[in-house]
Amino acid sequence: IRSVRQGAGRVKIPDILAVPEMVSILGKLESKLIRTAVSAAGMTALRSSEIRGLKWSDIDFEQLWMNLCRGRVRKYETRMKGENSRKGIPLPPELSIILQEWRAESLLAKEEDWVFASERLKGSAPVSFDTVLKKHIQPAAKKAEITKKVGWHTFRRSFASILAAKGEQVKVVQE
Repeated sequence: IRSVRQGAGRVKIPDILAVPEMVSILGKLESKLIRTAVSAAGMTALRSSEIRGLKWSDIDFEQLWMNLCRGRVRKYETRMKGENSRKGIPLPPELSIILQEWRAESLLAKEEDWVFASERLKGSAPVSFDTVLKKHIQPAAKKAEITKKVGWHTFRRSFASILAAKGEQVKVVQE
């Protein structure tokens, strides 16, 4: 029983990326879709399921607002994790530009389409973020000589840490 982890305490402090490290990873990503998804993760602190669940109709570019209506985990559509998630979030102007550029290039840009639609699946589902992480993001981090463990949640934690360092009020939400 001693080898069984008990309690909810962390075993290891999670890695946080500095802004230059995030920029370096972005610079090593070849796919515009993946760069856009990573930008969304790094600029909003959304969960990967929330980013995967975005449809173009959820984004109000004029009001700079993202309505969070659904999550997407593997092939399943999910409800938002918490009440705060369902309220939506402001869309950073810089991310608005990045998303609009992606939409202009995307073959799947109708209101009902997934923002990160899989072309291979003809838009019937978003791309697999697990695959994107393993085949693109982690190799890009390695090329950028970042030795920290990088996952989708790393961008969420890094965003909160950057805000806290700037003196912003950060509400810690239990996962």
